[in-house]
Amino acid sequence: MVRRRYEDGSHGVSIRIAKGLSYRIGAHRGHIVSDTAIVTVSLGQFVLTSKRAIFRGDKKSFNIKLDKILDLEFYNDGVKITEGTGKHRLLKIGNPENVD
Repeated sequence: MVRRRYEDGSHGVSIRIAKGLSYRIGAHRGHIVSDTAIVTVSLGQFVLTSKRAIFRGDKKSFNIKLDKILDLEFYNDGVKITEGTGKHRLLKIGNPENVD
């Protein structure tokens, strides 16, 4: 999540029934909207061994056993790793020469 914002609701019409008593028609309460985007979390090195895929980052790191990887989706500038739990890891390759 990148940002949250409040979107106002629509306004309706109030009909006065008696002094101090009114009925509102068409009112709608506002709600919070969350915006999402892909952002850089950490910079580091990706290491692939015979048993694990490891990312050693300056702020965050992770490792996944190879038998726990459910799917790999390759892009021109990176790869998305999906674990058996459904969690996605998106790695962007900074140097295009390192894509292979």
